[in-house]
Amino acid sequence: LRGRLSDADKLTSDVSVVFFGVNVSCAQCHNHPHVKDWTQDHFYGMKAFLARTFDNGGFLGERGYGVIKYKPTKGPERTAKMMFLSGQTVEDANAKDPSPADQKAEKEALDKAKAAKTAPPAPKFSARAELVKVALRGENADFFARSIANRMWHRFFGTGLVTPLDQMHAENAPSHPELLTWLARDTAANKYDL
Repeated sequence: LRGRLSDADKLTSDVSVVFFGVNVSCAQCHNHPHVKDWTQDHFYGMKAFLARTFDNGGFLGERGYGVIKYKPTKGPERTAKMMFLSGQTVEDANAKDPSPADQKAEKEALDKAKAAKTAPPAPKFSARAELVKVALRGENADFFARSIANRMWHRFFGTGLVTPLDQMHAENAPSHPELLTWLARDTAANKYDL
């Protein structure tokens, strides 16, 4: 990785690794050289869900606006769309900065919550909430369920069905694919109750 990871870059990598079993940090600087599944669009698409997150007096806050721009290895600068690891995108009506009056109102609400030592108010459009929705919808839920099943297997048996734990992709097949598929399906069917 070039330089030091920003907080948003680290959060993007951590969320992808822990919840979805996918380390996309390599795609921050370039498309993955060995795994066609992971491109810069994937990294910055995940970052677009999380970059509005910030510390508000010890509570996790989220702005209701903001965009991520990046320079791909080839071509002009791009504005990242909120994109899940499967490639599914989410439209963001609040991608542009709000009016100065709206920014002032948001800042006042955040300052008030910080002074009162309470959680900040959620934005009208929560990118993080959209990430949860898209991640648990349809086939996307396989990322979460497979990651949980693989981590639990690792915890109890000392090695995952996919190793390393953060390398769940087409180029790194599970040792027992049918078992991982069954465990993931069973985990989801039981509402992820461990």
